[in-house]
Amino acid sequence: MATKLQQLNKAASRVETDVFFSMSDDLMIILDFEGQVMRLNEAWVKVFQFSMEELLESNANITLQSGSQLMAEQLFDELASGSSKALDYTQRMFDKQGNEYVFAWNLVGDNNKQLIYGIGRDMTSNVELINDLRDNQERFKFLSDNNNEAVLVTVTGQIQLYNKAFMALTGYSETELDGMDDQLLIAEEDRDAMMTLVNRRSEETYVSRMLRKNGDIIQVEVVPRNIKYKEQYARLVLIRNLDEIRQREASRKETENWFKALFENAAFGVVVMDTGGNILQTNSLISEKLQFSKEEFTGKNIESFIHEEDYPVVLENFQSLVSGKSLTNTGEERLLRKEGGYMWGRVICTKVELAPGNFVVMSLIEDIESEIQDRDDRIKAEKRFETIFKSSPSGIIISRNEGEIIHVNPTFANMVGERAEQLEGANIFDFTYEEDLKETKKLLQMLNKGKINEYDIEKRYVKKNGEVFWAKTWVSLMERDGDDVYRVAVVENIDRRKKAEQKLEEKNKELTEINQELEHFAYVASHDLREPLRTIASFIQILNKRYGETLDEDGKQFMGFVVEGAKRMQLLIRDLLEYSRVNRFNTDYEKVDLNEVFNTVNRVLKEKIDSTDALILAENLPVIQGNKIQLTQVFQNLIDNAIKFRGKKKPEITITVEELPSKWRIAVSDNGIGISPEYHQRIFIIFQRLHTHEEYTGTGIGLALCKKIIELHGGEVWVESKKNKGTTFTFTIKKNLIRAIG
Repeated sequence: MATKLQQLNKAASRVETDVFFSMSDDLMIILDFEGQVMRLNEAWVKVFQFSMEELLESNANITLQSGSQLMAEQLFDELASGSSKALDYTQRMFDKQGNEYVFAWNLVGDNNKQLIYGIGRDMTSNVELINDLRDNQERFKFLSDNNNEAVLVTVTGQIQLYNKAFMALTGYSETELDGMDDQLLIAEEDRDAMMTLVNRRSEETYVSRMLRKNGDIIQVEVVPRNIKYKEQYARLVLIRNLDEIRQREASRKETENWFKALFENAAFGVVVMDTGGNILQTNSLISEKLQFSKEEFTGKNIESFIHEEDYPVVLENFQSLVSGKSLTNTGEERLLRKEGGYMWGRVICTKVELAPGNFVVMSLIEDIESEIQDRDDRIKAEKRFETIFKSSPSGIIISRNEGEIIHVNPTFANMVGERAEQLEGANIFDFTYEEDLKETKKLLQMLNKGKINEYDIEKRYVKKNGEVFWAKTWVSLMERDGDDVYRVAVVENIDRRKKAEQKLEEKNKELTEINQELEHFAYVASHDLREPLRTIASFIQILNKRYGETLDEDGKQFMGFVVEGAKRMQLLIRDLLEYSRVNRFNTDYEKVDLNEVFNTVNRVLKEKIDSTDALILAENLPVIQGNKIQLTQVFQNLIDNAIKFRGKKKPEITITVEELPSKWRIAVSDNGIGISPEYHQRIFIIFQRLHTHEEYTGTGIGLALCKKIIELHGGEVWVESKKNKGTTFTFTIKKNLIRAIG
């Protein structure tokens, strides 16, 4: 039979094939790899009594039972794939009258021609044996080497047939197994019991111990069947390795437990459905999220839990998955909660084959409520930004890298006289005034390199028509994307302000010149008036001495007024000269120990201090940068005023100091007559007095002089006082001064 097959397979021409077909009494068939019958020989017509047309039209299946096919799919796939070159199998077939035949088929596959050649030999004479196997179609498959179960056939206790699984189970080779006494494979303690079962031809399933070639004893389950052929019995035995089965079962249970643990403790909801969308199983998380119990889920269709607006898309995707058009699909859906409302979920569905032809759909559901909320918030923020961007009264520019404009709002476009879309792709430096380019590029490079995250600059822009305008620009880093640096700039037109500042600067310059002229005039006037005033005063005093006794009372009084007026005029001119010198004779500042200044003032005012029994206390004063003479004037004026305006109490004066980050704060407090709040500003104006000359002496220039000196030292002065409650003068002096301020 094999020789015929080889000859048939080698027949290269139609003539040779026809000779083989016409000569053979065996059934002969040629099929393509798609399972279509290409040729049959006349033996088919003789045996089955069907016409050739009937046979070809039915693809030869007319000779089989309804629903059967000529060749098992597994055998066909092996030949078509090339994993097997030749195969044998037995097929039950029927003629036109319904008589049964048994044919042993031998098949050979030709991958070059993509054809399968088959020869079927009539084995009906062995039908008694076949009938014994017919009750269980799987028994024949046990003889296939593709069967995972160990199978053997023994006759009178000798091994006749076996498969590869049996060889692997026992550890013996074919040479060793052929004709071996099956008792040698049974553990010695179980041999008698097994012989009893064999002698009784028992077909009960039993458990025994098998002895392997390497001496290992394994526990097996034995399923025997008796086959009677020509008054001779054969024993067909299926053997299962129970140790291996138990191990697989333990592994399966462990896997199942792992799966259950993962299923129940997954960070996402899990829903298992049949292909009709009916829910088979859910995990606890999805039950918790949607507030349904597992029992309430089971048996319900998924439609009951999907928002009606989302269901059409869900159904379409589900049907695509079940039909095989897609392997998996993902969607964002609203899942209904039991108590009302819904949960947004990202659902990933996959079709899973549990067993051949048994499919389920598994859905993994991720709660994306916060993600959806963030997305909504982001969309709202983007809309708000777009609204602000378009309607902002300030210009807005989004740029990247070396100034490339990505987007501008209409306000900035109007500023430079262009349309917004025309500016996209242009460079911001194209609209920067030439004199401001260097500083602008410097700041931009610092931001690009990460040295700063934001900056602001007042710069000039150039319009399309060539006009120049001033604008304040705030630039901030938006994001870094790889090598790209994105920035946002807010531009405010300050052209009017800058022009006003320029005018103000011009006015200030004029005022400074005027003040300088006035100071010069005051200095010259006061300096030049001193000599004639001194002459007048001297001669008035001479007149008063020589002729004062000759004057009547009114004359003496008038003469006193003239003498007193001359003295006051001298004091005013002296103080005015001193005031004008403050700005004229400023030099570089030096280190000044205020403790030395305080001690100097105490010596100068010693007579007043002793005569009034004044108590003056001072904290340890700092060493600062300043003008020592001017600072001595400040301390002397403030302490002198505290003694002068002492009231009825003995003067108590305290000097305190506080260090601030950039300046010193010094306070001079007394227990004198105080100053009403309405005069707190007036007292710092030159020549302003709150008392008559008869009450208190002085020209009213002391506090104005203090204010000017303190301002030149980068500070300020103020007063805190109430009438009859004492007074505190507080002033600040800037640290680390080099020259006078202003």
